[in-house]
Amino acid sequence: MFADGRLIGLDDVLSSIRTSERIEWRIRSLDATPEAGTDIDLLDLERRVSEAGAPGYRMTADDLRNLARLLYQVIDCDIAGYSRDTTGDLEDEPIVTLEAFDSTDWNIRYAPDRVTLSLDI
Repeated sequence: MFADGRLIGLDDVLSSIRTSERIEWRIRSLDATPEAGTDIDLLDLERRVSEAGAPGYRMTADDLRNLARLLYQVIDCDIAGYSRDTTGDLEDEPIVTLEAFDSTDWNIRYAPDRVTLSLDI
């Protein structure tokens, strides 16, 4: 997706999420291209995501942000952010879900009482 002639990437989307809760991310699917000059092995990451199965490949918020900075373009993805309940277990439902479609659209769903977005896409 483009805004003002600039490609909106995963890093932009993650930067727009505001919450006081610590989010643990699960990558359920990912098809992306790396920034030029990076040495990230996206085929290996995509394999690990596929092998993780239904819950998705686990990443901390910092790890996902670091990954996002290495990506030029997200073609397709399904990434869910979960919070922990009072016992420390992951909640059953994500508080935010990020989906990219065919490099053109971002679909962001979130719990408005727990998350806000500073990016209007």
